[in-house]
Amino acid sequence: MFGRRIGVILTGLTREEKEMLGEFERGFSESEETRRIIIEELGTATDRVKAVRAVENLLNRDVKVFFVKAYGLNTACVEKIANAGGYFIIEDFSAFRLFPERLFLAIEDDHAQAIESILKQGKNAWNSPITISGAVREGEVLRQADIAHD
Repeated sequence: MFGRRIGVILTGLTREEKEMLGEFERGFSESEETRRIIIEELGTATDRVKAVRAVENLLNRDVKVFFVKAYGLNTACVEKIANAGGYFIIEDFSAFRLFPERLFLAIEDDHAQAIESILKQGKNAWNSPITISGAVREGEVLRQADIAHD
C-alpha cells in the first residue's frame, strides 16, 4: 500500500539541514526493512511548476509516501500527491487540512513553548540554542491501517 520508497521534497536547506538529512538517510537505510529515500531539493519556495514536476518525478519512481517541507509550495505539492493517490508527512497544517484522508504523519513543534522560553531567558536567550518539544501525530491513513500501533 505504501510502497518501498519515500520521497522527500525540500526547499532552501542550510548546510546543517543537509548534514541532518544525510544522517537521517543513513539511519533510515540501516533499518531492518530498508526503504529507499529519494530527495528532490527545489531551491526556492516560489516555483510552483518545479514543485509539481518534482512530485511527478517521484511518483514516476513509484514513491507513495512523501515528506514535504517546501514552505510556500506545500499546498501545491500536497494537492498533486493527494490527487495521484499518494500519502504525505508534513509540518504545515494548513496544507494537510485539504486532504486529511491522505495524511500519513503530521509533525508538530511547540512554538508557544519556544516563545515562552525566550521570554523567560530574556537577553540570555540568544546565547544558547532553545530546545522545543514536539509531537508526531498519525494521520487518518495510519489509523485505518493500524500499522502505527504494531
